[in-house]
Amino acid sequence: MKDSYTPSHTPSDDDFTSSHDEIQKKSNIMTPQDKVFEFCKSPKSIVEIAEMLGVNDRRWVRKKYIAPFIGIKLQMTIPDKPNSQNQKYVSIEK
Repeated sequence: MKDSYTPSHTPSDDDFTSSHDEIQKKSNIMTPQDKVFEFCKSPKSIVEIAEMLGVNDRRWVRKKYIAPFIGIKLQMTIPDKPNSQNQKYVSIEK
């Protein structure tokens, strides 16, 4: 038996070109990265950020949520000593 259903609209490439930002705005989903940026409006240590995310591995938090955004969305409070035990991170205001 043949399927008699014919879609009224065939998706084109243009239907799938929404950017990540547009999708995020429409869905109001806050990503973990967004949570970090919001949390770091005042300076926070890597330990504080990890605790806020519910993660124990500080190296993973630094690699996944801090390092990729240094100079873009986050800045160090002690930029000349990136490995300082007193290092904190703060969101860059735009």
